[in-house]
Amino acid sequence: MVDRRLDPELAAMFSMLQLDSCPLFDLNNLAAARAVMQNIADAGKLNAPAPIGVVIDEVIVPATEDGPDVLLRITRPESCPSATPALLWFHGGGMVMGHAAQDDPLAARLARTLNCRFISVEYRLAPEHPFPAALHDGFAAYAWLVAHGDEIGVRQDQIALGGFSAGGGLAAAVGLMARDRGLPMPLFQALMAPMLDDRQQTLSSQEDQYMGVWNRHANALAWKAYLSTLEGNIPVYAAPARSQKLAGLPPAFIAVGELDLFRDEALAYVQRLVAAGVPTEFHLYPGACHGFEGLNPEASISKSLDASWIAYMTRQFGLARV
Repeated sequence: MVDRRLDPELAAMFSMLQLDSCPLFDLNNLAAARAVMQNIADAGKLNAPAPIGVVIDEVIVPATEDGPDVLLRITRPESCPSATPALLWFHGGGMVMGHAAQDDPLAARLARTLNCRFISVEYRLAPEHPFPAALHDGFAAYAWLVAHGDEIGVRQDQIALGGFSAGGGLAAAVGLMARDRGLPMPLFQALMAPMLDDRQQTLSSQEDQYMGVWNRHANALAWKAYLSTLEGNIPVYAAPARSQKLAGLPPAFIAVGELDLFRDEALAYVQRLVAAGVPTEFHLYPGACHGFEGLNPEASISKSLDASWIAYMTRQFGLARV
């Protein structure tokens, strides 16, 4: 049965896709879950407008720790200045699924709208590559852009971090590591329904109303896979909600749905960022579940989120309002 609090436009999509009775991702069968995510990405590309007016390139950047070099997927407008802002992006998928190209439709739209380079990181996935593999990949990407971004047309003083779900948590972790290692700070961090806390002690993480998209069971399995080599103390770079020191981080935009199991950990992180003096814009969307903007992009609530974070990035990048 669909949660009665769910936004009507999202509820209709839930019913059509039978997400009220069948979970979208069953991490007990990771291969099947990965195939489902690939199918969703493929369908999204088919249903999205063709990426007209953009160019997609790839570059390999060197690892900063033990591990392989890192692939970056770069989407830029066909006609743009030689130097543009950049959004370094981390895809969603619970740290166990997904790939850089899955967000190509988003990349094309934001590259055109913001006249920027959208750079998606092909980070390694658990359980084959548990923490800190993804973090090291993300940090290597950011460190390379800070030092060499001008080689690919990036303004090195206008590099932002962003990501959805697990990617939002990874973006937050890269920001923490950049601060602690003395790198120039990102211009801002855009954390969309971020996966920040492995402990699952918040009220929203224990309310299992969300079986259609991402539930408590899937979340627990994802964290177990990602943290599988750790015993005892969990580093703050693995789960940013554990950090006791948030001062000095870049300005943040954080958005989450009311019915998202990540709601309360996002709220707590926002409160602590504000208390630490970090300029923070927060949006809570009533009646919205995890991934609602992808579930039904045409819903009014999805368009509201889209307008809010594009307006935020426009201001932060110092561009003319779109």
